[in-house]
Amino acid sequence: MAEASTWETIERTVVEHVERVFRAGAMLLAPDAGGQLQGALPEKELSTAQWAFEHGQTAGRFTDTLPMAEAMYVPLRTTGGMLGLLRLHWRQTTPPTLDQRHLLEAFIRHIALVLDRLRLREASAQARIVAESERLGRSLLNSISHDCARPSPPSRTAAGALQAEAAPTIQAALSREIQEAAERLNRLVGNLLDMTRLESGRVKPKLDWCDVSDLINTATKRVTRSWRTGP
Repeated sequence: MAEASTWETIERTVVEHVERVFRAGAMLLAPDAGGQLQGALPEKELSTAQWAFEHGQTAGRFTDTLPMAEAMYVPLRTTGGMLGLLRLHWRQTTPPTLDQRHLLEAFIRHIALVLDRLRLREASAQARIVAESERLGRSLLNSISHDCARPSPPSRTAAGALQAEAAPTIQAALSREIQEAAERLNRLVGNLLDMTRLESGRVKPKLDWCDVSDLINTATKRVTRSWRTGP
């Protein structure tokens, strides 16, 4: 368990050892974001498990709380809060002995500590993602502030010169400069709109198989055109 890095790995290890040591069916139950336990259990059993989770008390078979349940539900709790439940479906017909209860308490403490370590690691990873997202947002804002201002002065200068210039070749060059500046601005606005749609969740990626060479060729053409007209 000390080497486990995911809930699935922890669950597999717990089930294996609990079933071997206590000769009882075992299952880990985890809450969703709303605090509701998830598991393939009958409604009555899930209600018993939910009660044990919400009250932080052992319930079910061989207990004084909801003893008609098929299994015993033991809370997994640390100072960080409730992390889930261990479900024990005892094969024995008599209540656990004192030695079994003491050993079970040791198991529960260790399982809870491992799950709490996993929770802290996931929280740390999420904090890094948020920090990186904020850093990217600041970089994007700086880029937008810089790039939005870039097309305007060249456009105004070229437009003024175009009005005063009579030579057709000069007029054509100035027209191209205005067009390139407009394209840069249009590309920037388009990227911003696309990012807004993606972040709002209104646009979902449509995944499909494609030829890698087609992707490379398309990306190369677009980048080449962007570098030719300016970023």
